[in-house]
Amino acid sequence: MQVTVADMAPQTKRAGSNKEARSPAKKAKAEKVVDPLAPILLALAECEKTAASADTLQAALPHCLAAAKEDRHGFQTKVIDHALSALSTLQDDARADLAEAEAAAENFRSKSAEAQADFDSKQLVANARKEEVESKAGEVKKYQDEMNAVTGEVKAEIEKKDAFLASKATLGEEQEAFQKVLDDLWQPLKAYSFTPQQWRKRDKVCSELIEKMAPLSLEESLLDALRATLKLKVEQRSAFAQRAVACIEEAFTKHQAFLADRVTGAAAEEETLGAAVNAAEEKLRVAKEKLEVQDKEDIDLQNTWVDLENTALAAKMSAESFDAEAKDALEEVATCKAAVDAAIAHSEAFAALCDPPAPQPAAVAEAEAENTAAAAEAEATPMVTEAVAVAA
Repeated sequence: MQVTVADMAPQTKRAGSNKEARSPAKKAKAEKVVDPLAPILLALAECEKTAASADTLQAALPHCLAAAKEDRHGFQTKVIDHALSALSTLQDDARADLAEAEAAAENFRSKSAEAQADFDSKQLVANARKEEVESKAGEVKKYQDEMNAVTGEVKAEIEKKDAFLASKATLGEEQEAFQKVLDDLWQPLKAYSFTPQQWRKRDKVCSELIEKMAPLSLEESLLDALRATLKLKVEQRSAFAQRAVACIEEAFTKHQAFLADRVTGAAAEEETLGAAVNAAEEKLRVAKEKLEVQDKEDIDLQNTWVDLENTALAAKMSAESFDAEAKDALEEVATCKAAVDAAIAHSEAFAALCDPPAPQPAAVAEAEAENTAAAAEAEATPMVTEAVAVAA
C-alpha cells in the first residue's frame, strides 16, 4: 500500500497540473465565442415587419434553432419562417434603398454635369465679352487722348485771340498817343511857336519829341539836323533845313499809315483768329461726341459683362451644389450597398443556423476524443482525492 501510494502521488500532481493548465485556455476560448444569432436578432429588431415581436423572437429563436430540423414542431417552424421572411424583406428593402440611392446619385451626377456645361458655356460668353470690354477701353483711351489734344488746340487758339484783343486795345491808344505827339510837340516846333525867352521850353519840347520818335528808328544824322532846324525860325531855315523837316514829316506820315493799317487790319485778323477758335471748338465738340458714344458703348459692354459674370457665377454655384449633392448621394449608395451586403450575410448566416450541415467524421472523432478525455479527468479526480487522503 505504501508503494502504491508513493507511485500514485506524482500522478496526482500531474493530473492536477494538467487540469489547472487546460482550464484557463478553455475559459479564454469560451470567452472568445460570439453568439452568431446576436447580429441577426439585432437586424430583426430593426425590421418593421418584426420590430413589434423582437422580444419574442429573441426569446424563442434560440430554442427553435436548438432543436433538429426534423424534430421541430409547427410553432417553431412558423417562428423560423417568420424570421426568414423578415430577413428576406430586409434584403428587399435594402435593395430598394440601394436602387433609389443609385438613381438619386445618377440624377445628381447628370444635373452636376449639365450645370458644369452650362457654367462653362456662360463663362466662355463672359470671357468673350470681357475681351470686348478691354478692346473698347483701348478705343475710349484713344478718343480721350484725341479730345485732350483738341482741348489743347482750343486753349492755344483762345490764348492767341485773347493776346491779339489785348494788343488791339492798345492800337487805338498808340494812334491817339502819336497824334498827340504831332499836335502837342511837332506842330509847335515846326511852326516855331516859341518866343526867344522860351528857348528852354523849346529845347525841352524838342528833346521830348526826339524821345517819342524812337520807335520810328530814324537815322541819327537826320535827328541831329532836326535838332538844329527846330532852333531856327521858319524864315531862317535853309533849303537843307526844309528838307530835314520834309523827311521827318514823311516819316510821321508813314508811321501814321502803319498805325492806321494795323487798326484797319485788326478786324480781319480778329475775324481770322475767331474763325480759328471756332474751328478748334467745333473739332472739340466732334471729339467729345465721339468720346461720349465710345463711353456709352463701353459702359453698356461693362454692364453686360458684369451681368454675364454674375450669371456664370450663379451657374458655377449651381454646379458646385449639384456636385456636392452627387458626392453625398454616392456616399449614400456606398452605405446602401453595405446594408444590402449585411442583409444578405444575415440571411445566409440564419439559413446556416436553421439547417446546420452534418458533422464530418474528423469532427466527430475530435468530439469523441474530447469526451473521452473529459471522462478520464472525471474518473481521475476521485482517485487523486483518495491517494491524497492515504498519503495524509
